[in-house]
Amino acid sequence: FPDWSAMPGVPRGRVDEHRFDSAQLAFKDRRLWVYTPPGYDQSGMVYPLLVLHDGQWAAGPLQAPYIADALIKHQRLAPVIIAMLQSGGQQERDREYISNDRHYAALLTELLPFVQTRYRVDSTFLGVGGVDLGAVAAAHAALRNPAVFRSLIMISPPLGKGVGEALLSQLVQRFTESRLLPEHIFQSVGRYESRPRFIKPAQVVREALAARSDTHYRFVEIASGHGLVGFRSILPEALAWAFPGPAAAR
Repeated sequence: FPDWSAMPGVPRGRVDEHRFDSAQLAFKDRRLWVYTPPGYDQSGMVYPLLVLHDGQWAAGPLQAPYIADALIKHQRLAPVIIAMLQSGGQQERDREYISNDRHYAALLTELLPFVQTRYRVDSTFLGVGGVDLGAVAAAHAALRNPAVFRSLIMISPPLGKGVGEALLSQLVQRFTESRLLPEHIFQSVGRYESRPRFIKPAQVVREALAARSDTHYRFVEIASGHGLVGFRSILPEALAWAFPGPAAAR
């Protein structure tokens, strides 16, 4: 897979690092990385905002800022601000990310205002996404309020047997019953991931969403197992689908 940071001739955006506290989730001093696209400082424009969970992965090995730079250059991705919030340890991730209304409230009442007061955000075009349990948290938020989160990225969400199975099965059912969906939904799963945990529930969600005419939906099965290498391989397609640039209309 390419090293997106090493591509020559790609105008680079900027990544700022902040410290972020959450009263809703009772944590302090987590790192928050905010990517702004090339030309942000000079443009005076407002930009869509994408919130990506597990910010230490998104800003690090997943290379989200570098991928965004290349996609924006080639007009596959609309210029977008990306907020990437660090997650806690595994137990904290389980508690915070699995269908947690407090996590949704933290996004809506704490993280979004924090970013909106510091950056020029188009509040009418927000998206949320993640990998693994971060995708579960993204789906919960988007289904709670699809009028706010217009784009949803779900890369390998664990929606089946295992930790949090009861809540996760409810999330699958919500996709089939939701009256309103985000305008753009991207979903992927790895061909060699656990079938009960990942593949079977992904297929149920796929059948439900493919039958809907009220969302731009894309499903991709990638030839990988469950890990950051596979997640990074599909992230460019996910970003371009969630926030399509001018080349998408050609």
